[in-house]
Amino acid sequence: MPEPSSESGKQPRRQRGLALAIALIAGCGCGYAGAQTAHNPSPTTITIGPAGTAPGPGGACSPLQKNFVICVSEDPIDLTKDAARPVTITWKITSADWTFDKNKGIDIKGGEWTWGTKADTEYVAEQKKQKAGDLHKYTINVTNAKTATTLSWDPTIKN
Repeated sequence: MPEPSSESGKQPRRQRGLALAIALIAGCGCGYAGAQTAHNPSPTTITIGPAGTAPGPGGACSPLQKNFVICVSEDPIDLTKDAARPVTITWKITSADWTFDKNKGIDIKGGEWTWGTKADTEYVAEQKKQKAGDLHKYTINVTNAKTATTLSWDPTIKN
């Protein structure tokens, strides 16, 4: 049986090393924005339902709008225990037929934030710096294409 050349013997090791490096980067949550911490609990879930829909423990719902309420699993979103920065918050819509508004699905007022759509039903924001005690209002903007309904609500993020 012929001996493998030294070059072909190195190739599998290189591929394993590359695969290991990719796995480490993916596993630590590191990416284009550098090392990040994820807010816990994550994601903050958003449920849109008819009047009478109740939030889970620690959550809250908007006032009634067009016969619907928007509920979040955490209000305020409490970042006081997430001391490391940058910290990432993910919101996920769990109700069928509802998506984030294309232009401003989540709109955070004040502070140093970057945000954007991860999917039609998932939004991500990153806070670079924390100022203890700050409260940030943010607006949830959702739409239902089937019923042509648009809703907005302003819960809070707490540093």
